[in-house]
Amino acid sequence: MPGPSTPADTQSATGADDPTTPPASTPARDTPAVARAIAHRASNPGAVPDSPAAAEPANGNGRRDATPAWAAGGVLLLLAGAVLLARRNRGLADTTARMAYAQHQLRQRNAELQRQSEALRQLATEDALTGALSRPAFLRALRERAEAGPLSLAVFDLDHFKQINDGHGHTTGDAALRFVAGIVRECVDSHDLFGRFGGDEFLLAFCAPQLAEPHEAAERIRLAVATRATSHVPPLPGLSLSIGLAHRLPGEDLDLLFHRADAALYRAKRDGRDRVVVADADTPAQATPERHL
Repeated sequence: MPGPSTPADTQSATGADDPTTPPASTPARDTPAVARAIAHRASNPGAVPDSPAAAEPANGNGRRDATPAWAAGGVLLLLAGAVLLARRNRGLADTTARMAYAQHQLRQRNAELQRQSEALRQLATEDALTGALSRPAFLRALRERAEAGPLSLAVFDLDHFKQINDGHGHTTGDAALRFVAGIVRECVDSHDLFGRFGGDEFLLAFCAPQLAEPHEAAERIRLAVATRATSHVPPLPGLSLSIGLAHRLPGEDLDLLFHRADAALYRAKRDGRDRVVVADADTPAQATPERHL
């Protein structure tokens, strides 16, 4: 005969079949992880407590799958540095290109200034049409040569030059002036001075120790002009020169030397042109205010 039932037996018997009865509590399966977290916090009071999931390794190798925050920050810093460096390099390249262009422009400007300076120098010292020295430049050089030794001065012009201009035009007249200037440069030495006095008149200063040499050079010039003018292009038929030549006397002033050479030129004109006349000590110097060095 069964004995009397106890409350526990009653609960056990009825609980298995009564769905309203709550099941008994079971121990938590992550108790070891919680224990480790409590031990870690106890040994590191200042540390931020880890969650049980964070304290548990993600795999059997002891490494977490998630990238640490400091590593991600380092990658971002490297990327930012690379961007800044690229921008800086691009800025330096742009600056270098601008400086190179500015230097190129500066070199071009300096070259242009040098060309302009040379052009101004030539305008100040050379006649643009014939290439002879300008009158002021000739006078400066003549004064320097006057102290160096013997000096002879020739004054000459183109015979009937006005008729050439009026009959054939100024283009032919300019060609005649250039033609004569070219022959003069062929017939004189490099240390002699050749200048344009004005219009169709020219000056020649010979620095030769022998008095015969300037006379011979003047005759070569006159003869070359007369014989080669007809074969020139355009033709210059009848072109000739009248030349007055004076040798400097001891202590003679340059202006007086010029006036004696000028007087010899007028005498060559009176005697029929196309000739060389040499002034002597008795040749009167017909000084006029409008004709001077």
